[in-house]
Amino acid sequence: MIYSGIIQSKTNSQVPVYASGKPSHSKYNPDVEKINMDKNFQGCLVIAGIAGGFHIANILSNPDISRIIAVEADDESLKFVLSLDKVKEISGNKKITFCTKDDLMEILLNQYVPSLYKNLTLEFLRSWEIENPEHSKQIHTCLMEFLKLVSADYSVQVHFGKLWHRNILLNLNYISENSNWTSIVPPDTQKKAAIIAAGPSLEKTLTKLFNERNSYYIISTDTAYGTLLAYNITPDAVVTVDAQHVSSEHYFGAGKNSTLFILDISSNPETVKLLHKAGNSIFFVRSAHPLSAYISENTGIPYLDSGSGTVTIAAADFAEKAGFREIEFFGADFAYSDGKPYSRGTYLEKKFHSRSVRTSSAENLYTALMFRTQLKQPGNSIFDNPCRNRKSSEVLESYGETLLQWAERNNLIKKDNSFISEKSNINQLNFSRIDGTKIESTLKKLMVSIRKRINELEGLSDYEIIEKITSSKELMTLLPLFAAMKGDGLSENISLAYNFLLYYNL
Repeated sequence: MIYSGIIQSKTNSQVPVYASGKPSHSKYNPDVEKINMDKNFQGCLVIAGIAGGFHIANILSNPDISRIIAVEADDESLKFVLSLDKVKEISGNKKITFCTKDDLMEILLNQYVPSLYKNLTLEFLRSWEIENPEHSKQIHTCLMEFLKLVSADYSVQVHFGKLWHRNILLNLNYISENSNWTSIVPPDTQKKAAIIAAGPSLEKTLTKLFNERNSYYIISTDTAYGTLLAYNITPDAVVTVDAQHVSSEHYFGAGKNSTLFILDISSNPETVKLLHKAGNSIFFVRSAHPLSAYISENTGIPYLDSGSGTVTIAAADFAEKAGFREIEFFGADFAYSDGKPYSRGTYLEKKFHSRSVRTSSAENLYTALMFRTQLKQPGNSIFDNPCRNRKSSEVLESYGETLLQWAERNNLIKKDNSFISEKSNINQLNFSRIDGTKIESTLKKLMVSIRKRINELEGLSDYEIIEKITSSKELMTLLPLFAAMKGDGLSENISLAYNFLLYYNL
């Protein structure tokens, strides 16, 4: 508890007193107190220090502030300030969320959507900051950690927002127009699942994979597909989650074979066409993308967890959901070795090594392009991979950590280079075909609903618009598009996103 009591101001307002005996606000007229902040600020505001709430009350009418997250030191202090008259008065405002510093990260993750709120800033009640330097430091650190976490996701949405929506709509239209999809044979889950990533160590473990081929149901990532074929190993399944055109180049020249191709519905449409026209079996899955989630309600597209968009995790999640009890990893290095970002035989390995020179290695070229983070010596690797001169990056290491988190969520026990399931029943996938007959009607219904919801937004403030969006599953399908739109304000970005969707539906 950072407060010791209450005093009355000259205007008869309740002023909390800190444990030091100092008042949190003016003893004369606290009702006019304001936060010294940028008058042009728009977005979500985090305020450290609630105290008597006067400084918060005086910015509530600002239409440019869409969300306020007001933070106190601890549960006892929060309970105390919530009993004060002014704080009670403003607590009914839906724009405000009250929390402690320990709950701040969770609140931010649940409530702050960069593409909607845009800006996020931290302001302190000055007296509170002076009296509580340690709490202030912890809140500042929490916000910096959150921004670091969310900025990567937001930059991905800015870059891929349009591409994801375009691909989803084109693929859905293609599925709807083509009814001759080949049948799917469910995997043999009595075998061990082998997840084949494209790290440099893969080429050093291929002999084991080749010699023990019949013991494994081989699930390859798209980047490793070429390497396996080069070593005369035909995988049982290949997983693709990449929306970019480069992903289709993994399959150039691919003919019909027994391989099951597992494609995220946001995958590049050229990949879908290439594989389908060759007569290959395709199993569509979806990520957490809101448009994919909406469509799947009527078409039955199953969900695969890909962590932060990592195909290795998506392949592992397919194995787990298909019912495999042991999942062994090959080439999942999350690092570079011997100057190589990928194993030999992959399309990307050829691409980067063709541009590699002595002063700019393939690993540096790849890192600069994909991650824009410096290489560093890694710590302990997840798996026992035969790598030399290992280097990693912050992004690659985060992928490894995400894989471990995925395993923990699914109650998988790590043993050597494998994860073992102890679940009694783990088969969660339905291998029946997508009901393509429902796609067209589902998309038409969605567009009508979005248009209706947009009409309801006219004349509303940004805060009210955000409330409408987050409470509408139809408008939420546009969410990743908002980040990519360059309109003047939230209302215009919504209209631009809708028109983008309309174009590809027509």
